[in-house]
Amino acid sequence: MNPVRARRGGRRRTSKTRHGFNYYPDRCEAYFEVYEPGTKRKRRLTLHDIESAERAVALYEVFKAKIKGRAKRAYVIAPTFREFFTEYFEDIRAQVREHTADSYEYTIREHILPEFGELRLTEITAGMVNRWSARLITEGYSGATVNGYVNTVRLVFGYALKWDVIEDIPIKKPLDKYEVNLPCNELSLEEERRFLGAFDDEAAFRGWIAKNHPRGQIRLVDGPGAKKQLFGAKRVYGAGIRPDSEGAGIYYRRFRDAKPLFILAVETGLRRGDLLRLKWTQIDLKGGVIEIMTGKTRRKAFIPISKRCRQALIECRNKPFVGEHVFVDADGDPFAEKTIVRYFAIAKQLAGFGKRPFRFHDLRHTYGSKLAREGVNIEFIAATMAHSSTRMTQRYARPGDTALDMVAKALDHAAERDVEKEKEGELQPFLRR
Repeated sequence: MNPVRARRGGRRRTSKTRHGFNYYPDRCEAYFEVYEPGTKRKRRLTLHDIESAERAVALYEVFKAKIKGRAKRAYVIAPTFREFFTEYFEDIRAQVREHTADSYEYTIREHILPEFGELRLTEITAGMVNRWSARLITEGYSGATVNGYVNTVRLVFGYALKWDVIEDIPIKKPLDKYEVNLPCNELSLEEERRFLGAFDDEAAFRGWIAKNHPRGQIRLVDGPGAKKQLFGAKRVYGAGIRPDSEGAGIYYRRFRDAKPLFILAVETGLRRGDLLRLKWTQIDLKGGVIEIMTGKTRRKAFIPISKRCRQALIECRNKPFVGEHVFVDADGDPFAEKTIVRYFAIAKQLAGFGKRPFRFHDLRHTYGSKLAREGVNIEFIAATMAHSSTRMTQRYARPGDTALDMVAKALDHAAERDVEKEKEGELQPFLRR
């Protein structure tokens, strides 16, 4: 069936009469929309990386058959958690961001299925979930992590109810919610200098290569089957980078090129994904502000550009390759996430952090904690970090030297005024004479 072009946007459909089907060849994306038989409810599915219209048509037919088969099924007995996950998870994936779907899948496979996989959805109670979450806490999981796992259970029940797999959610009582730990892994001023300074220490970087990229063992092969060594050379088995080689220098320069990204992580509090997606159109150097729609909360953030942030952005502007994205590698391509993760791990080692707990996200905590220590208004911090409420921002509100000095000065000033008033009171009888 030959696709014909739709009237708008260059979109293609396989037939003028086929409704609920779209295939976009420019981005290899297919969109399906099917009514459930006997209802007015629409089921939708978006698929990516579909290489041809013919492949999209085949998947569309499978999707229609699947919806039709579900309509004929009467769930007299609810499916098990594992059965529901196996059959419905791809539908859940189609309705959330890819990274979110991957997180859900990992949580369900690794933590929820081992506990509830063989139970039917209607058999799972609030007490079961609360005992499970309490056990996770005793095993050392953080409150935020356990809350996320419990929310995933709640989300699955929500979809099961929405899609008429169950008639009612069996969890009637409140689920336990655990206190989220305060961010305590932020960098001190001295640690921040060591971490960012690691990107300028070529000697330390070459030392890291010598330690982590050892060359192969030199050994001779003897025996009747051994090949004769040419020119008397000894053969080196294995591979590695010599710390004094040109390759090590190239590796260091690529590592150093990523420094502006880490500076902005500390100076703007942006998440790793938002930094990697940051574009020049979102930056107003003249106005001194970054305006960005955050990927996680889908909220706008307006972030002032500090002096160090401006210098890092100008450094990016002066690179030989300047494209749509701010942070690009030596070839002009946007940095890959795995590359930044590797550079972050190297910088930690060069900074001498050892086993100190420290994640990339703690650079964001460093930004929030620094502003709170300097006495910046909580509402303003929440706005620049795109928090949905100031409740999240309150985690950073631990007093620093500046705030403590302000409190001390206020108390001193109040005490001085009290003394002055007391002296005035003592002089009043004499003044009346």
